[in-house]
Amino acid sequence: MNRMGDGRQERSAFPGSFRRWIGLPVLAAAMLLGQAALADPAAEQDRAAIRQLEEGVARVLAEKGFDAYADLFHADYSNWGDGGVARDRAAFLSDVQRWHAGGGHAVATHMAPLSIEVFGDLALSRYVLREDFNDGSAFVGRFVSLAKREHGAWLLFRTSYTTLYQGPAADAPVPTPALQATIGTDARRAE
Repeated sequence: MNRMGDGRQERSAFPGSFRRWIGLPVLAAAMLLGQAALADPAAEQDRAAIRQLEEGVARVLAEKGFDAYADLFHADYSNWGDGGVARDRAAFLSDVQRWHAGGGHAVATHMAPLSIEVFGDLALSRYVLREDFNDGSAFVGRFVSLAKREHGAWLLFRTSYTTLYQGPAADAPVPTPALQATIGTDARRAE
């Protein structure tokens, strides 16, 4: 009997045993794939917040000032660039404050994320970032960054970068995930 109970036979293009033994696993696989495709909304919100933090940090300095910029960095922040000496939060912010007081600031940023992985209150980001500055120069770097959630807000905790380009903005490459492969690992600096 069909579902309507009127005695008519349901017609299917597939015999009953096929539907039962093949159809069920296919349906189960489709459901699992569908669930995997539906991302956890909280994790997606975290990734969006972290991307906004990573991509927008340089513009905060120009738009909201040094104090707002400094508030984006965890008390135990450290920065390590181009294989040099790692700088703690105080040394890093002192360098930025001196540069900003001299009139320097970013006018645009563009980020090409490679991955943002959230592990509870820590998040690991890998991305290529371009910053254009008010003096007509640009910086493009490959970053690995660790953000830490504190009191509900994501803060920059560790940053490591390799310079891919530093020079006139007109000659700077546009960041894409493929950019790191096309430029390679050596820093390219314009004279």
